Amino acid sequence: MAPKPKYRLQPVLDQKEKAKKDAEQALAEAHRKLREEEEKKRALEQEKENVLHRIEDAKEKRDQKAMAGDLTVQESQTYKQFIQGLHERRKELDIQIYKQGKAIERAAEAVEKVKAELIQKAKEFEAMSKHKEQWLKQIAMEEQKKEQKLMEEIGMIQFMKRRAEKQNEP
Repeated sequence: MAPKPKYRLQPVLDQKEKAKKDAEQALAEAHRKLREEEEKKRALEQEKENVLHRIEDAKEKRDQKAMAGDLTVQESQTYKQFIQGLHERRKELDIQIYKQGKAIERAAEAVEKVKAELIQKAKEFEAMSKHKEQWLKQIAMEEQKKEQKLMEEIGMIQFMKRRAEKQNEP
C-alpha cells in the first residue's frame, strides 16, 4: 500500500495554530494588565477614603477642643494647615484616580483589540483545519475508489479464470 500523501499546507496550518495560541496568550496578558490597573484605582480610592476620614477626624478633634475651650491659636493654625494639607492630598488623589480611570479605559480597549485579533486568528485556523479535513476526506475517497477498482479487477480476473477453466473441461 502506498504511503499516505503529506498535507502540503501543513506548515501554514501550524503557523495559523501558533498565531492563535500567541493571540490567546496576548489576551490573557491584556486581561492581567486590566486587572492591575483596576487594582491600582481601587487602592487610590481607598487612600482617598482614608484621607477623607482623617479630615473628618481632625475637624472633630478640633471642634471638641474648641467646645471645651482647650484650643489655642497655635493649635487652631496647626489643625487648619493639617486639614488643608489633607485637602491638597485629596485633590491629588482625585487627579490620580481620574488618570487611572483613563488607564483602565486604555487597558479595556487593548483587551477588546486583542480579543478581536484572537477571533480573527481562530477563524483563520478553523478555516485551515476544515480545509485539511476536506483534503483528508478527499484522499480517503480516492483510496476507497482505488481499492474498489482493484477489487473489481480481482473479481473480473477470477470470473474470467473460472470461465476459462469451465471451457477447458471435457
